[in-house]
Amino acid sequence: MANENVVSLLEHKKFRNEHGGGSSGGGDMTKYVTKEELDVSISKVLTEINENHVETTNLITLSNKTIDHNQAILEEKLNYQNENVNKVDGKVNTIIVIGVSSILIPILLKLIGV
Repeated sequence: MANENVVSLLEHKKFRNEHGGGSSGGGDMTKYVTKEELDVSISKVLTEINENHVETTNLITLSNKTIDHNQAILEEKLNYQNENVNKVDGKVNTIIVIGVSSILIPILLKLIGV
């Protein structure tokens, strides 16, 4: 009965290496990377971050230019509309003055007795 629990040293080392046991950090070494591999991965990630940063900066700059251009166009249209409103307002004032004058002049002439 005691012999059933006894495992040979080779079997124990094989089991320990397969299941990551032991103080050596052993086990499946494919789960780990070397410093060089880590440095290469970090370098790739940093390069990708920098490329994305540059692309994002360019897109923001382009958006700002588009916004500025559209704002200039809108200001030009607004100025044009203001000029048109002022012209129409001047014409309406002229029509009102002519209308009021055409009513008041005969009344004043009648009051004066001419």
